[in-house]
Amino acid sequence: MIKEKISIGLLGQKRFYLGLSIGLFLAILTYLFFGYFSEILRWQTFDSDLVIPTETEFLIYNLFFAAVSVTFGFGVTVWFWFHGLFSSQRPRRRINYISAYAMFWSMTLIYLVSKTGSNMTWLLFVMDGYDDHLNLSKEFPLLLFLLPTVLFLNIWTGIRLSFRSGGWFLKSLGVYIVLSAILAFSSPIDQSGLNNSWNEYMAPYNQIVDNEIKKARSKGLRFSVKAVETIRFNRKERVIKQAKDLKERFKSEKPVSTDSVVLELIAIKKTTIRSLDGDWDDKAGDGHLLYREMFIDKLKLMMTQ
Repeated sequence: MIKEKISIGLLGQKRFYLGLSIGLFLAILTYLFFGYFSEILRWQTFDSDLVIPTETEFLIYNLFFAAVSVTFGFGVTVWFWFHGLFSSQRPRRRINYISAYAMFWSMTLIYLVSKTGSNMTWLLFVMDGYDDHLNLSKEFPLLLFLLPTVLFLNIWTGIRLSFRSGGWFLKSLGVYIVLSAILAFSSPIDQSGLNNSWNEYMAPYNQIVDNEIKKARSKGLRFSVKAVETIRFNRKERVIKQAKDLKERFKSEKPVSTDSVVLELIAIKKTTIRSLDGDWDDKAGDGHLLYREMFIDKLKLMMTQ
């Protein structure tokens, strides 16, 4: 038995163009949702270490969000095309299978991206000691694009089992790639606002690092640019824990270089002041200063024990 060829006439001209319009609208709406929601999640890391993606990482994630959005829009389009498309020549079960299959994979993709993205932000980026150990844009950039692509092709499986797709399959794949690229390169998301707020917020603490590095260099110590940039990040561990970790390094048989010790001490000093500023902003004058002196004296005592 020769399978019927899919065509605009088969679907109906009104159903065909309305389905395309709905799919395109939902693709753009979903892309904007992912873009702005990712900025909201990025804002959640402000109190620890603000996630600041590079231009390449930003483009990779935009391309991923765009591909996911287009796949979702295509799934809804297929569902709309075949939902209720019954006749004596087209078995109800097969048509129902196509529409349900397309909607299932579309919703599954949205669920996976939304659930995984939010969980990773809450569980990883706000975790003490997390230092970008799982960066999908660096370790698995191809996977980010292949995931929605595989599901896009998978949506076609139900259609091709029942109909001859002709050139529709290749044309849709071309539209998928082009539309994903257009959305990715025309992102309306502006990350500069949040980044500038973070730089202003961290300016006094970065100044502490810069001043201490300047003093150390005047004593003949030399530090790499990467090492200095590392301690400019907000150290999320508690000050006491940092001091204990430094003590453990001295107990090991491996020699500890002077520049490493200085960098650790600068990080502890910055974290100490940062912690006191954050916890005692509402405390007044002498009480604040007295607590600060007691805390630093305790830290020095512990370091010498």
